[in-house]
Amino acid sequence: LTSNLALNILPNIVVITADPNQETSKWMSRTGVDTPIRVFSDETLDWMKANSAVVEDERWSMSLFMFDTRGTTRELIRQVDPAKVSQLVTDMGQLMEEEE
Repeated sequence: LTSNLALNILPNIVVITADPNQETSKWMSRTGVDTPIRVFSDETLDWMKANSAVVEDERWSMSLFMFDTRGTTRELIRQVDPAKVSQLVTDMGQLMEEEE
């Protein structure tokens, strides 16, 4: 993800995972990931449920959200193909710039 995006986009990206913080930190350290992307843990899935990334039976999929500066969801894409994340993020960033 980080190698395919413009550097000015990275600080605006937040990743929310269901994995514990320690597990994510260890993985990032082990794989050499050094990025300004912020990573948060939602082990209880509370945020994911509140924002429609989890359905009632606790299934979740990779979802991509775009928020405006007020925190309002502008776009939500579910079932994101990991191979297409960089292009989707770039497209969403361009859309936000056009709307400003």
